[in-house]
Amino acid sequence: MNNHQQQLLQDAARALHQGQAKVAVNIGQQLLTELPGQTDCQHILGVALISDGRIDEGSKVLEQAHDGRPNDPDILYNYASAMLNQGLETAALRIFDRVLGLSPSHVSALNNRGSALMALEDIEGARQSYTKALEIAPEHASSWFNLGNLERGVGNDRAAEEAYSRAITAQPNYAQAQAALGHLYLGQGLFSKAILRLERAVELAPENADGWQHLAKCCQPSAF
Repeated sequence: MNNHQQQLLQDAARALHQGQAKVAVNIGQQLLTELPGQTDCQHILGVALISDGRIDEGSKVLEQAHDGRPNDPDILYNYASAMLNQGLETAALRIFDRVLGLSPSHVSALNNRGSALMALEDIEGARQSYTKALEIAPEHASSWFNLGNLERGVGNDRAAEEAYSRAITAQPNYAQAQAALGHLYLGQGLFSKAILRLERAVELAPENADGWQHLAKCCQPSAF
């Protein structure tokens, strides 16, 4: 890989970080045209395709990257996450465990492992995985959010409120966490608190229909 191609690879990674998945896809495809079978190019293109909503295509490219570098924890993590998105929770779980065997403090792998266990209805296993992620990275907003969903699902509203609040503290613009906390308050009849959170959620993500729906419930006359 020459200097120009290395720069393109960095440009693709930067585009992904900025949420410009289509730009990253275009760069990744250009790189693979020039460097067929190059593992780093396959990796970035696979992640970009999945970020662009093209999960099946991205999964196939990540599988190729995994074949080229089977013990790379980041490639394994993204490959397992693609499987999780496809509903292949058991297969994803096995690969997340491989990631953690290679890199025990891989916080995102612990978080997504928890999500795989949740999908398999292993509540305690999922709780342990999220908790382990948060022991390593106490400000990992996604793990707090997922832990909040778990606790709310089993009726632990107080623990769910704390987890959602911690997610928002770590990442104030986390629209899903704002909406989830607002919905929790709505269910508890705490309408003023619910409105505050739901208004923030729809401000951050105006396209979120659930946020608007829950906010409308708060504003019905019977809610006060």
